[in-house]
Amino acid sequence: MERGLVESLQDCGAAGLASSLAEMARGGAGVDAHLDRVPLREPGMEAWEIMISESQERMVAVTRPAFLEAVEEVLGRWELHQAVIGSVTEGGELRCLHAGEDVAALPSAADR
Repeated sequence: MERGLVESLQDCGAAGLASSLAEMARGGAGVDAHLDRVPLREPGMEAWEIMISESQERMVAVTRPAFLEAVEEVLGRWELHQAVIGSVTEGGELRCLHAGEDVAALPSAADR
């Protein structure tokens, strides 16, 4: 945060990724989230379970692609695990993808 590498940061507390990603999709921005890229706490979780699983110790960060390497270096220094699970899009829609299929599309917080 201090180096300006992160555009947005949310925890995955109440309602997990569903809540944190929906809050991040605002101002006309949307999010494509690839649920099969999310590190799982247990194998075999369904797409809906991945979306709503609460995990206060997990954070979702948005960074520009040009800053990704610097972000990975900072996280590695602190022995924090990371995974790129999606991208910011235009249109204000939160799309949840799993195994290449669209499993849910929700309007952003600004559109509700």
